Amino acid sequence: MKKVILYNPSISTINVGDEIIFQGVYKVLKPILDESYVVNISTHLPVSYLFSKIFANADSKFVCGTNLLRNSLGGRFRQWDINFINAKALGPSTLVGVGWHNDGKKLTKYTKGLYKKILSHESIHSVRDEYTKERLKKIGFENVVNTGCATMWDLTPEFCETIPNKKAKKVVFTLTDYNKNPHQDKKIIEILNKEYEEVYLWLQGWGDYDYAKSIDILDKVKVIAPNLQSYYNFLIDNDVDYIGTRLHGGIRALQYGKRTMIFAVDNRAMEKKKDFNLPVESRKDITQEQLLKIIHCERKTEIVIPQKNILLWKKAHGII
Repeated sequence: MKKVILYNPSISTINVGDEIIFQGVYKVLKPILDESYVVNISTHLPVSYLFSKIFANADSKFVCGTNLLRNSLGGRFRQWDINFINAKALGPSTLVGVGWHNDGKKLTKYTKGLYKKILSHESIHSVRDEYTKERLKKIGFENVVNTGCATMWDLTPEFCETIPNKKAKKVVFTLTDYNKNPHQDKKIIEILNKEYEEVYLWLQGWGDYDYAKSIDILDKVKVIAPNLQSYYNFLIDNDVDYIGTRLHGGIRALQYGKRTMIFAVDNRAMEKKKDFNLPVESRKDITQEQLLKIIHCERKTEIVIPQKNILLWKKAHGII
């Protein structure tokens, strides 16, 4: 009986997108997990000394997605709450569809040393874009493949053929509480209200409702409760387009065969567009004319999944 540690971003999260990501990773790892003793550890919280000592001898340790790698881990904000005291016990860990947050800072010696201590130098890592692969390569990790986020692995050409090309009657919109642009977000909602029969707002983040309230759009939308079950029910029951700033809200819509356009608010979505042709445009650059074209033009969903890299990674970990 193998013992497996999952560094899980969906525990103690304030972003439901982390739950979408973890579900994707769990599905990938299920053949391993079904026969193992599994312990989930939050990436957002520090790991106690007692737990880190117990988990030191686990058979496998997987870091389950999100953009928790970054250039500087020495500050107050840490996507992955690790340090030099517990890093050795928490490793060697294997990445599964993990990304690198572009924080605009230079890579620190502390961060570089920490990743060298906690990440496996033998196991093949899966990262979610070429940018992350190159960042790790500069540190010295050659054992990395770009597979894309695990949430995208089923978005094959055959599946994308089933996604509608034409505009739906309804649309679901998302906001991003930590990256606000009131002028653009209000303009987008105004246009959506003119062009669709019904406009819905799904609340993915802890502060999304308060942000929507602050820009006075709640009377212009129908609100979907901020949990995955409500979002799932809505997507299943409705012919709807997705247009919004939440990356994984958009990917979940794609998973359920919905015509989608994601408005990037940072580097994560743009990297996915570059590598995989994910339907993404920059929010700050969207004009009214461009948005109307996005809404009304016939457009195919032609996502390019790196299937060879995914197969390589799965074989390396005995999943297939």
